[in-house]
Amino acid sequence: MLATQADMDSIDTYYRTVAPFYAAEMRLRDDLAEWKALARRLDARRILDLGCGSGRIARGLLEDDPSREVVGLDVSTALLGRDNPPVVHADMRDIPIDEEFDLIVAANDPFAHLLEDRDRGAAVASARGHLASEGLLVIDGLYIPPQADAFASACDGLIRERHLDDGTVVRELWRAAGAHRYDTTYTYLRDGALLARASARVRAWHCGEPALRESTARVAGAFDERDFDPWGDRIVALIPGWS
Repeated sequence: MLATQADMDSIDTYYRTVAPFYAAEMRLRDDLAEWKALARRLDARRILDLGCGSGRIARGLLEDDPSREVVGLDVSTALLGRDNPPVVHADMRDIPIDEEFDLIVAANDPFAHLLEDRDRGAAVASARGHLASEGLLVIDGLYIPPQADAFASACDGLIRERHLDDGTVVRELWRAAGAHRYDTTYTYLRDGALLARASARVRAWHCGEPALRESTARVAGAFDERDFDPWGDRIVALIPGWS
């Protein structure tokens, strides 16, 4: 069954809850330089940012080379700020853009909220249909290695904690929900006081899933296309356009 409008509304609610903390959380990430290097290596002139969120990656790619055309797409506007490249408000399973792109990026894994094979397959197929000749769809995917999955499957779940530069402490709780799916809860605290709590069910990638197999994806461990390490903490899917 494809995701319903209720599912989409739940995702929007989740992001509206985490929006006040999102910029500080993204400052902990160091992937923007990798996306810039990838765009340069591919000499990508037209770029689509799937699940663009706050526009962080799209904005960075445009700042890196203002002569590029960079477009964002997201089903939710919860994270968008004021200073964004053009953004299309739409579902990535049916991209309503009459244009082809040299590079389509999926940073911070927007596919994580697509729980069913048909949803993922539809989103990948829609993106591939918007790739130019020799174009590439690159997914920096959510991956849970076996050692982390063991904790998520235990009674207490997988617990992570990180400190943001605005003084907020983020506590994550991951509980396995079967078939590479996880129920996640993010709790935001400052000086011991509860600021917010958000929950979502997500799906991690694995090498054998149909959306990758059917799209002839190259599964790697990083943007430099090093071999995928099942015991590592990263999965990158590089998917060509239709041949």
